[in-house]
Amino acid sequence: MINKNLAYMMPDELSDYIESGKAVAICGCGSVEQHGPHQLLGTDAYFTQIFMDYTAEECNGVVIPIMPFSWIGGLRQWAGTIDIRSKNQGNYLESMCLELIEIGFKKIVLMNGHGGGREITFSAARRVFKKTGVPVMAIYASNYWLDVPEAKKAWADYGVTDMSACEPSLAAAGMLHMGLVAAAKNLIENATEQLDCGGEYGEIMMPSTLKKAFELGDVSHSYWEERRHSKPSRQINPEAGQAVMRAAAKALAKQIEEYKKI
Repeated sequence: MINKNLAYMMPDELSDYIESGKAVAICGCGSVEQHGPHQLLGTDAYFTQIFMDYTAEECNGVVIPIMPFSWIGGLRQWAGTIDIRSKNQGNYLESMCLELIEIGFKKIVLMNGHGGGREITFSAARRVFKKTGVPVMAIYASNYWLDVPEAKKAWADYGVTDMSACEPSLAAAGMLHMGLVAAAKNLIENATEQLDCGGEYGEIMMPSTLKKAFELGDVSHSYWEERRHSKPSRQINPEAGQAVMRAAAKALAKQIEEYKKI
């Protein structure tokens, strides 16, 4: 079976898959927030979707429709942000897992693509296990495309050395994977335009007084300037993003095979 999406399956098809005893549900979370002046608001969902799909291909899994929203926090100040309370995100994930278990899934992978939703994703997995005894595997996507040795090699093979190019390369790969060719092209053009207008620059330093105010307020996942979240880069490369996601998916699929034995 290649890359099945639950939303596109017939009931009998799903029943047969679950009855095979090898059913794995691949679930993901994205976000709607600013990702710098050059990227689309749904960036996290684009690279999470391609990661979900590639992983499902590798482990014969079923992809569950992605949760597009997450807790955003300080980034809500920027236009286009859709921010939901972390408890609501957690309740959604828990309810989804309980329903998947109810229809017969015994293996569920929660893939969080948004930094602000990491802890609540792991918490939801623990809550489901406590209620049902079914162990849920929860991961943070960035740990794979940044830390897996094969993924690091893919970045190097394509000459991507600028960390700022990683996330948009993956997002553009996701867009191409979903047939959004124009969106991927616009992303690269937007980044180039931003650099041409703003020039090449180093790390933008936060004024010391503002930094102190942030520390006193214990503000997390908040940025005082658009490019603090995601800087434009001339190294954005969708092909590199695709290769990295393939490597990350293969690594995750190996872990899922171990998970199936539990």
